[in-house]
Amino acid sequence: MKNLKPFFILIFIFSNIIAQDLDKWNSFTSFTNVNKITSNNEVIWAATNGGAFSFNYSENSFITLNKSVGLSSHQITSVAIDNNGFVWLGDKLGVLNIYDPETGLIQKILDIKSSNKTIKQINEISISGDTAFVSTAFGLSLVNTESLSFIETIVKLGDFTTETNVNSVFLKDVLYVCSDKGIAKQKSGYDNLSAPEAWENISLSTERKINKIAEFNNTLYAATEHGLLIEDNGVWSNFLFSGYNVKDIKIFNNEFYAVLQNSIHKIENQSATKIYSNSGYTFNNLTMVNNQFYIATDKGLFAIIDNQANIILPDSPLSNSFLNISIDNNSNVWIGTGFNGKGKGIAKFDGNEWINYSRENFDKLNTNDFFNVHTSDDGTVYFCSWGFGFTTLFEDNLETYTVQNTGMTGIPSATNFLVISDIKTDADNNAWVLNYLSGNQEALSVMTKDKTWIHYKFGSPYFSKIINTEKLIIDQYNSKWFTSIGEEAGYSDKGLYRFNENGTLENTSDDTWLKLTTSDGLHSNDITAITIDNYGELWIGTTSGLNFINNPSDNDPIIRDVSYTGKTLFESKPITCIAVDAINEKWIGTNEGVYHMNSDCSQLLENFDSENSPLPVDAIKSIAIDDNTGIIYFGTDFGLTSFQTSAQKPSTKFSELFSYPSPYIIDNSKDNRLKISGLVKNSIIKILTVSGNLVRTLETPGGGLAYWDGRNEAGGLVASGIYIILAYDEGAENSTSSKIAVIRK
Repeated sequence: MKNLKPFFILIFIFSNIIAQDLDKWNSFTSFTNVNKITSNNEVIWAATNGGAFSFNYSENSFITLNKSVGLSSHQITSVAIDNNGFVWLGDKLGVLNIYDPETGLIQKILDIKSSNKTIKQINEISISGDTAFVSTAFGLSLVNTESLSFIETIVKLGDFTTETNVNSVFLKDVLYVCSDKGIAKQKSGYDNLSAPEAWENISLSTERKINKIAEFNNTLYAATEHGLLIEDNGVWSNFLFSGYNVKDIKIFNNEFYAVLQNSIHKIENQSATKIYSNSGYTFNNLTMVNNQFYIATDKGLFAIIDNQANIILPDSPLSNSFLNISIDNNSNVWIGTGFNGKGKGIAKFDGNEWINYSRENFDKLNTNDFFNVHTSDDGTVYFCSWGFGFTTLFEDNLETYTVQNTGMTGIPSATNFLVISDIKTDADNNAWVLNYLSGNQEALSVMTKDKTWIHYKFGSPYFSKIINTEKLIIDQYNSKWFTSIGEEAGYSDKGLYRFNENGTLENTSDDTWLKLTTSDGLHSNDITAITIDNYGELWIGTTSGLNFINNPSDNDPIIRDVSYTGKTLFESKPITCIAVDAINEKWIGTNEGVYHMNSDCSQLLENFDSENSPLPVDAIKSIAIDDNTGIIYFGTDFGLTSFQTSAQKPSTKFSELFSYPSPYIIDNSKDNRLKISGLVKNSIIKILTVSGNLVRTLETPGGGLAYWDGRNEAGGLVASGIYIILAYDEGAENSTSSKIAVIRK
């Protein structure tokens, strides 16, 4: 085809666009929603809403790709394999990722993403010879697979509306384009495909979306959203499945197959035979390997064996929704996934694999709508549900608490519908339970460690109405701070509340109460996050900025604004979540990414968003920090991302230093660092040669982990050899040391 001036400026990169060190990041996504699949003689590749994965059916092994290893996005919408074995992955944002399975390198073509188009999703990639036909939301682009240069882009297909959504193409003697407006056919002899006159619009009985075209026994068929069409002497007419969305058609071993929403059909002798169906799943497309069908579905990759579906998925969570995160004392990460019918249960990550607690695999669970989770010091995990109370997990035993066995009352319109918005345990392992929209105004209850229930009824003057509570935190004075978000079903008592029972759970006469609002200095009564830092200060995120209270135990606590830099950053900015690390630095989640602040939020230390990090999106739903490892977890609606920091909880005394990787290989082409752990608070580290010469002094940020970049005091990379790592506390009273072998490439 004729080479034209590229429609966009070609940009491709061989590493990736991420500014931060990739070895500090990990992404955890669900691969269950499979959009497209393709295969060759060795593997099946799947494009999913959590990235991409391959399945080697002979070795029964997986490769997974997501943003933390260099993909442009987790939302991969199309996949193809070219003649060189490279895997082409198109995403929702318009980026083409070209993955080399031999080297692991990912090249990116950013032209479509960089364009001025409103919707840039890549719907399908079809490769013929050295040309990739890229079907997009605004037309069709042709890319040379060898040079990665654009040949041409077509946005006007004959008389169809400019920038019509293109779903796929079919190449015979000429090119057929399947679009939302119908079929466009290349006119014979026309090479300039970007010219509208190069296209003939096929006349159909009604305008309809065309998903796919295939040829079988010298006859063309079109899969549409309203049935299967057949061509006869240039005339297209209804053939089968009238009124049904035919999503894919394929020819395997000279046999014709059609994919509908929930079923696969074999077409022969002008009729269709259903060969597999499952109403619980949505089918997207089909491939065959070694006479075995594989189906892309919304719940995984299916292998159909003896008319039974075997789900093929790499280890991953069941959902990409990470509404709330809690980390237990053993560094297990617990996830709440959703509410109001959208939950998938509770997910647990132990550092190696995922365990999913859902109704499908745990009979004792009465719902999957678990949207919040809390881990207590005694090892109990609390699952907060939407409408079904809460469930505890202790030593593999599940126990559920509802209105029947707690004495709590559900929402006013359905008092058996019990929504538990939050749970926190105090120093005595009493569980304090926040009852969202309690019908009898008992918004807060406590379940003592011996399973006794006590309920607290809140009325005037603090609560004039039934309140819808949301967040709960317990401070070092055993005060319970919680929020009311108001504005539902006519109930409104927005603000921040403090309750303390003064150590007498059953005696309500000595209880103390406090309510704080904008009249007391809050930026907004819409409070979205509360947490206690390592100094006992209460930090408050609102829809209009950030506040804190440094005297939370006082009878008249003063609400303060953050200092100048922080105030400038967060002024009128909605805060979505707040977490405090081991050295008291703050991690602030917003709809514009994550802000890493110093202890008093006067200085911005780092800012991460979807452009400069593996975060899938800018909107952060939750943050949790593992003080034992220094790993921070960021939850979004599109996956979980972790980031390794040096804010590891320091040891109380020196025992043994651990440094890794060992040996430490310094490579000019890579930005890798030596990790040093086992430090006490505010350690000072000296890197020495074996002869005792000082190479580098490192001052740690206060936690139990530090890094060395392999450079000396002058900034140059050190030579290969054995080096001594000497660590001592800030008073130089205690010290320890270790050795590390350094290899300079």
